[in-house]
Amino acid sequence: MRFVCFIPFFVTVIGAAAFADVRPIGGRPVAVPGGVMLVPVEIQGRVPATVAVRLRVASIDGAKSASTQMLRADLAWIGNGLIAADSRDAARWARASSPFGVSATKPATLNSGAAACVFITIPADTPLGSAMDIDGHRIEPEWFAAPDAALLTRIGERISKLGIGGIVDDREARPDPRAPFERFRWTLGVALRNWSAPPSLEGVSELAARQCESLWLAGLARLEQTSAGAACEVAEHLIATVVDEERNHQVAAWIADPSELNALLALMLDKGKSDAEVVESVITWHRVRAPVLIWIEQERDDAIVLAFANPSADELVLPMQWVGESEPAVAALLAPGSLERVTIAMPNQLTNSLNGVVPGSEIGSAILRIEFQGEEQRLPFRIRAAGARVPGTSLRPFLAPLDLPSVAMGTREAAAAELQTEALIRKRLNGWEILLLCRSSKGSDRTQDRVEIDAGESGSMTVYASGLVERAGATSPEAAAGVRVREFEGEWRVSIAIPSEWIADSGTAQLLRVGFRRRVGDNWADAPTASAPWSARPITVTVDLKAWR
Repeated sequence: MRFVCFIPFFVTVIGAAAFADVRPIGGRPVAVPGGVMLVPVEIQGRVPATVAVRLRVASIDGAKSASTQMLRADLAWIGNGLIAADSRDAARWARASSPFGVSATKPATLNSGAAACVFITIPADTPLGSAMDIDGHRIEPEWFAAPDAALLTRIGERISKLGIGGIVDDREARPDPRAPFERFRWTLGVALRNWSAPPSLEGVSELAARQCESLWLAGLARLEQTSAGAACEVAEHLIATVVDEERNHQVAAWIADPSELNALLALMLDKGKSDAEVVESVITWHRVRAPVLIWIEQERDDAIVLAFANPSADELVLPMQWVGESEPAVAALLAPGSLERVTIAMPNQLTNSLNGVVPGSEIGSAILRIEFQGEEQRLPFRIRAAGARVPGTSLRPFLAPLDLPSVAMGTREAAAAELQTEALIRKRLNGWEILLLCRSSKGSDRTQDRVEIDAGESGSMTVYASGLVERAGATSPEAAAGVRVREFEGEWRVSIAIPSEWIADSGTAQLLRVGFRRRVGDNWADAPTASAPWSARPITVTVDLKAWR
């Protein structure tokens, strides 16, 4: 059985015949009366203007029926890059789990992995077991009963009210309203959490949203028949948020890893299991899954600050210890529905290294072991004292801000093309310099394109493509001293003489702590480490300049 909600299907366009033939591919599609069914297809010949779909209605007693009717069918393409851009995307923590959008017209290229499909609108009174013909090709869907209208009302009476306080910024606490495969969350959130309804989708995007929603609601209805508690728990985890008490903001913490979402949906709609077996499988899946999200908020020479989001209804205690350390483990105490920040001291031997015991080289790495419900998670950290190297220490790539899916999957995304930047730290005749190579596009607003250089407590500056330089929020000839901006075709470059006060000299090491943030309009990217979209400053790295060789 194939669940078309998050995984793209690759289209095969065969030949150049004058006729058009739309052929279903893949396994049996899932259908729900009153919903929309998605069927992946391959197209032979030119793209047709319409697709003929005939419903062969099954009789109630199971006998073959001659009853047929034509159904509405919409040809579409699903692929990456088909969701309209939003200038606020860089600050969107609650990014869509699936980056795929839908188009009614074939994309100019298939580089996005665009796949052809047919959306079929199914009448609400369609008997289960009915078959269909698509351009003469017979398909037999996997049918699931439509949920009754009171399903979400019943779940709403049981659902907890955790994680719903604080200020609501839709970029942090609500799904992307443009993403059709996120609309099922809105359906749940509006019904169960009193979310404000999002703007309407149109055309094939609206059909894609209805198709995905019908699968999740059918799965919840199946669970509820045997266990209302299991249905409630799944619904909660699909729209879970936590409260960041420090900022008084609500933050999304729902299941966002596409592989987890597909696995959960597959369990709920597994025709090979009885309803009781499905409930048992879902409960087991939740039991072994770690709901806590963890990411780095700050790094210092002597400590790191980790953020923990606990969307569960339980208070959690997470023991943590550096591998190889004899010091007793520390524990993070996480309240239900909360986002907590925990400061963890670096291991003794590594902080000693930063003080110059092991100068002149990249200094060590450490593994933080975190325990949860008998399972162990290991987080590697490279201690941020890199030795400067000829011809220069490169701090790249610049990374997009953290978002919920990337944290859930443990991945990091490179900056968008307009933000691609390289930072080099290198020696010059009379000291040290930072060289920044910043990609730019023709006609871009140079007053809105800038790089922020953060040296921690030692200072900071902002350099604009226009040549303007700010220090301590002010511009002056003194602020621009030692800074040179030059413009080239498709790029602008900055040379900064590193101020002596930015360099800490311990005798055995010369340590420069620095981080970078490139901004173009409302979008931005950091180096060397991705940071949360609400972080006011980039995370910094320590470079040992005395190690230059």
